[in-house]
Amino acid sequence: MFLNQISASCLCSLFYLGLTSSALAQITPAQTTRVDSSDSRNFTINGGDRAGSNLFHSFQEFSVPTAGSAIFNNAIDIKNIFTRITGGDRSSIDGLIQTNGSPNFFLINPNGIIFGANARLNIGGSFFGSTANSIRFSDGTQFSAIDSTSSLLTVSAPIGLQYGVNPSAIVVQGIGNNLRLGVDFETLRSDRPTGLQVSSGQTLALIGGDILFSGGNITAPNGHIELGSVQSAGTVSVTNNTFNYQDISTFGDIRLAQAASADASSGGSIQVQAQRLTLSEGSALVANVLNSSSGNGITIRATESVNLRGVASSLANPIFPSTFVSEVDTGATGQGGNISITTGKLRISDGGLISAAVFGAGQGGNVQIAAQAVNLVGGAFEVCVNRWELSRYS
Repeated sequence: MFLNQISASCLCSLFYLGLTSSALAQITPAQTTRVDSSDSRNFTINGGDRAGSNLFHSFQEFSVPTAGSAIFNNAIDIKNIFTRITGGDRSSIDGLIQTNGSPNFFLINPNGIIFGANARLNIGGSFFGSTANSIRFSDGTQFSAIDSTSSLLTVSAPIGLQYGVNPSAIVVQGIGNNLRLGVDFETLRSDRPTGLQVSSGQTLALIGGDILFSGGNITAPNGHIELGSVQSAGTVSVTNNTFNYQDISTFGDIRLAQAASADASSGGSIQVQAQRLTLSEGSALVANVLNSSSGNGITIRATESVNLRGVASSLANPIFPSTFVSEVDTGATGQGGNISITTGKLRISDGGLISAAVFGAGQGGNVQIAAQAVNLVGGAFEVCVNRWELSRYS
């Protein structure tokens, strides 16, 4: 259930979007952004401030209801859309966000973001969802959601997300992944919901405080998925969709539960940065090779612990384990990607699984683990690969 309180101090027109009979969502534009409504659920976003190929939008509040839409009517040559929410409420997205052409889309709300089970993207480019305070640019300027009066527009490229102390959480909700194990223990993906998805080859990044999946699914086919949990002030650098956390001193929790999943199969990659990473109840990180494209695997850095535990509990999916999967599928000829885990403590329990198995003609990747301690309690490595490596993490 989503609920946003209506602010009586809004200076701009207010548009109400009904999520249910007892819940409201709203889009409140600020500055030069204009919102046009065709009905109570669907909204067209016009205006904004343009600087070169960058387009900037400001909202006091921004939420999209179930079965609703927020259509950004941008010029076709825009390369980046930067959207900040400057009010005090978190954003609840349970409908469609759409743009013209293929711009990258940045959504920053320091007060938090919830993606519901019906959240969808049709943006062409990469998507960055963040609870950062501001976006930093190569010329030194910032587009701030905290101090909107001092923000300057720029034609420069974004280079980082600037966080304050204790950033708010990002939540992804959904119906579970419907992943299954075949007779040979191959991961079967045909019934998996895509959930929040970007176009092939693009990046889907969620970087905030705690990152919490409750049955939610995100997908970046042949692209990159970035999950980062930040708990201290600093900047996460972004260069050509490569993320660097050297300026961050403290990380937070990333938890995938109720058969949640992140999938970058068909040549993509997944990177996770946290203090503690936990997958439970049949949740999965998946970066399988499906054809002739080589995989780029899964990279996990968790300063304290990584915990894989349990299996899916639904009747439709009774035995799928909580797992990291970088497999070569049946019929695939590409090289499998590596699974790399760097952490203080790795614990695999109650059916948890790490799999870099080979079911096609391609060669498998490697499993590389650097940890101070590894505990296997009813869990398993399934490594049909060249080798696996275990070293001490200090």
